[in-house]
Amino acid sequence: DPNDPTPTPMGELPPPVPGYDPAFSCGTDTVLSSEFRRLAKVQYVNSVREFLSTLSTANLDTVLAGVQTGLERIPDDGVDGRELVQRNLHDNRVLPAHVNGVFDVSVGLAEQLAASDIYVGELAKVCGAGSTRASLSQATCLDTFIAHYAKKALRRPATTAEVADFKAAYTKDGLAFLLGTLLLQPRFYYRIEIDGTLVSGTEGQDATYRL
Repeated sequence: DPNDPTPTPMGELPPPVPGYDPAFSCGTDTVLSSEFRRLAKVQYVNSVREFLSTLSTANLDTVLAGVQTGLERIPDDGVDGRELVQRNLHDNRVLPAHVNGVFDVSVGLAEQLAASDIYVGELAKVCGAGSTRASLSQATCLDTFIAHYAKKALRRPATTAEVADFKAAYTKDGLAFLLGTLLLQPRFYYRIEIDGTLVSGTEGQDATYRL
């Protein structure tokens, strides 16, 4: 019943990621208003699928299976009836397990993709049919590649400065680092609700922005 204010139990959280020592801690009892709202887990998984939509179905499934442990570390969402009334689909808490899980998934995906010429070739299709890893050495293809995947990661076209930063990351540290950087963009995991022009008279917690 969406009008029932009783929260659905969250269940036990996964154990912490071995070797990680997050530099922050956050309580689970208080939810503060924020300009950032994380995606629900199902939305995040769907976003990853869309980011990798140039892969064949079989290869996409294989790549996602390779990061299943990281996906399982991301807590499932509990739903509060009051939030459903307010058209919010999930509890919106951000716990260390969320951050660690997304980091695991992003790094795991980047390493898998960059290690396979087949996967890289499918990602590079945005440069044109027959493109391969070698095609990324061409400035035109690299620009197209970065513009395409940065738009997915940032959920908007990348600025000239951002494209230059991504190109520098690729040149210095390679494809795996570039892909990891893109997948770890805050805009890929969070909905940032302060873009656009503030609508007069809506200042404060419930501010509205005209895009």
